[in-house]
Amino acid sequence: MSGSGLLHKFYSRFPEITPGKSGINGLIGDVLQALEATFIPQAGIVVEEFTAPLAAATNSVMAASATPALGVTTTLLPVAGGGANELTLATVQNLAAAPRQITFTTAGATPANAPVSATVYGADERGLPTVEVVPLEQVAGAVTTGNYFSNITKIVYAVGKGAGATIAIGLAATIGLSRVPKKRTGVYVLFKELMDGSAAATPGVLDSAADNTAATILGTADLVTATPVLPTTQSIVLAIDGVQKTVTFSNPANLAAVVSQLNAGLGAAVAAAGGVASKFLALTSTTKGAGSSINVISGTGTGAANILTVLGISAGFVRGTSYGRYGAYAPNSAPNGTHSYAIYYEQDATVL
Repeated sequence: MSGSGLLHKFYSRFPEITPGKSGINGLIGDVLQALEATFIPQAGIVVEEFTAPLAAATNSVMAASATPALGVTTTLLPVAGGGANELTLATVQNLAAAPRQITFTTAGATPANAPVSATVYGADERGLPTVEVVPLEQVAGAVTTGNYFSNITKIVYAVGKGAGATIAIGLAATIGLSRVPKKRTGVYVLFKELMDGSAAATPGVLDSAADNTAATILGTADLVTATPVLPTTQSIVLAIDGVQKTVTFSNPANLAAVVSQLNAGLGAAVAAAGGVASKFLALTSTTKGAGSSINVISGTGTGAANILTVLGISAGFVRGTSYGRYGAYAPNSAPNGTHSYAIYYEQDATVL
C-alpha cells in the first residue's frame, strides 16, 4: 500500500458504490477509483504550529488554594490575573496555541480533605466540546487529565470535605496533536521541527493515542506462602476506569485465592506480575486509553489485618500514560513560554 489509504474507506463504508457498474452509484465509484489512482500515492502531510506554549508547571493554571469547606461545591472560572480558587485567564488562553494536559496537585496539612474529583469543562485538541472527570489524590500527590485541552471554561469540584488540603492546578509538558500520526515500519514519520524560525532544530518525540498505557499498581504481596486467614467481612473498595467496585473476601486461604476472588469481583483486572511464582501483585485497569485509571479508595481491617496492608497496596490514584484522543508531541527543547514550534509529520489519513 502506498500513500495515505484514505479513499479505501469509501468502499467499505458504502458497499453500494461500485466502480464499473451502471447508474449513479457506478458513476460515483468510477470517479472515486480515478481519484484514488491519482491521490493514493500521496501521503497525508500535516503541519502544526504551536505559538509560545508555556512551560510545564504545577500551579500555572491556579496557585495552591485551600479546598472547599465540608458540604460546599466550588466552581473555578478563568479570571484575569487569577487568584485563590480562580483559574489564571492568560494560561487558559495559551491552551488555544498549544493544547495541554491539566495537572492537579494535592498537598496541605490534611490532604484527605481534597474533593474526590474535579470535572473539567472545555474543548479538546480540535476545539470540540469535552468534559473529563478527574479523581483527585486524597494523599499528597498529583494526577493528570487523560485529555488535552485547548480551552477550559470551568472546573467544578465535587462536594467539599474540608479546608485542610490545598489543590494547585497546572500544565503538563507535552503538546496535544490535532491528527493521528502515521506509523511506518514501527516508527512515526516526523519530517521536521522548526523552532523560532530556525530549520536546524532537533526533532522531539511524536506519540499517538495507540501508545497509551493502562494504569497499574504493583503490590508486594507474597503469592506463594500462606497469608493470615481473612474474615468474610474483609473488603477492598476501588474504582477502575471510573467504575467503583467493592470486593468482599470469603476466607481466602492464601494470596492466590485473594487474586482469584479479586478477579471475580473486578473483571480479571488482577494478576501475578511475572508469573505464578512472583511475589508481586499487579492491579491493572481494564482498558487502555485516555481514561485508563485506578483509584484505590479503602480497605477494611486495621494494622496488619487491613486488606491493603496484606496486599502491599497504598490507597491512592494512578492514571496510565495518555496521549489524548489523537497524539502528543514533546519538543526537544521544552516549552518555556517563548519558543514557537512548527512540526511536519505524516498523519494516518484512515483515522479522521
